[in-house]
Amino acid sequence: MWTISELNFRIGPSKDFEIYYVLPRGAELTVINFDWDNEWTQILYQDDIGYVYTSYLSEDYIHPYDYYYMYEGGQIEELDFALQEYIQDILTEWGCRDFYKIFLCQAYQESRYNMNSIGRAHGGYNDYGIMQIWEGHAVDSHSHAYHIIQQHPNYKTNPYDNIYIGLWIWHEWYKATGDYITALGCYLSGTIVPDQYYISCVLYHLDFLHKEE
Repeated sequence: MWTISELNFRIGPSKDFEIYYVLPRGAELTVINFDWDNEWTQILYQDDIGYVYTSYLSEDYIHPYDYYYMYEGGQIEELDFALQEYIQDILTEWGCRDFYKIFLCQAYQESRYNMNSIGRAHGGYNDYGIMQIWEGHAVDSHSHAYHIIQQHPNYKTNPYDNIYIGLWIWHEWYKATGDYITALGCYLSGTIVPDQYYISCVLYHLDFLHKEE
């Protein structure tokens, strides 16, 4: 069987039992004892025996990734599938996989998925790439994003570096605010006070995001 989403893999059949780890979406499991009427199913996964919620299992193969395209204004735009997988892997690792669709809308709002996009920004610096990363972060050692940019210096030309920095900035605000959408607004404002107009613009795109079949 396969997991239909991220799923806690526990030592025993109750939330009171310790979690081995979190299984990713699309993980293939060996079932030991199974009944759709039982809340918990005993499984074998990577030599560990434990329990998972039955309702999060499927007898049909579940692909580990979801792919989307944006169809807005009569034009189709989409991120390369390898980039979409990269984003999902990072968000899964951080326990934020359900932010994925909103992030795709945010990236569309920022650049229409165009890595060559350059925007004029404050301080005489530009914004670069898919996530419009402000180059001022790279020269201000007091910037909250200074060190992450030093680790991903090719953010102006490399979409993986650019996207990772964008995800990292959002995630830092998420850790500070505890809320996905508030963190989204803080991404633009750069302060703990979120930009509500930016939030509304990003969420507007959700109606035009379509899953690849």
